[in-house]
Amino acid sequence: MNYKKIKRGQIDKCNICGMKTKLTWDHVPPKCCNNRYSIKVNSWVKGLPLENSYEKQYQNGIRFRTLCEKCNSDLLGAKYDTELAEFTNQVTSIVTTSVILPAVINIPVKVNRLARAICGHLLAAKDYYEDVCSIDKQLRDYVVNEKMKPSDDMSLLYWIYPYSTIALMRDVAVKNFSNKYAFPEGTISIINSFPVAYILSTRAEDK
Repeated sequence: MNYKKIKRGQIDKCNICGMKTKLTWDHVPPKCCNNRYSIKVNSWVKGLPLENSYEKQYQNGIRFRTLCEKCNSDLLGAKYDTELAEFTNQVTSIVTTSVILPAVINIPVKVNRLARAICGHLLAAKDYYEDVCSIDKQLRDYVVNEKMKPSDDMSLLYWIYPYSTIALMRDVAVKNFSNKYAFPEGTISIINSFPVAYILSTRAEDK
């Protein structure tokens, strides 16, 4: 993870609504993304981990005490995570089946609710409240206001992720120096866990 590590108290600003109140634990990725097992965690900045170099062990995703009860349970849990869970379960059933599948499979999904779930957990995956980060401000407005359209300079990309490892990053600046591969440029944040990986991209030219 690529942000400063700060031990937060029980009373602090919620990373979504900004209210100073008692904070609760959020699991990133959330439990509905099949994170019902123990994981070992190592920081990206320390390179590829060896078996004995993992720093912590978590159950059901990486925990962040960054959200108030209302945003964690009522907003994400009750409203948006239900759509994320349904989408995750449908993709899981597809990638784990032994049945021969057609070349194209359509999965009905409420895109804005799914996107708000991912954006909400990306906001939670930051150990401090940041009021000067333009990306966080846009994400907060989008997650809290169900009628708001997503920002034109942001894209949420996803693809099948058939691996047991979990990757989580916030606000990483990237630049593509090769014409061989298409990759989002600008600032990206990612949540990768079986069976789907997500990248939230902010185009550099709009900044």
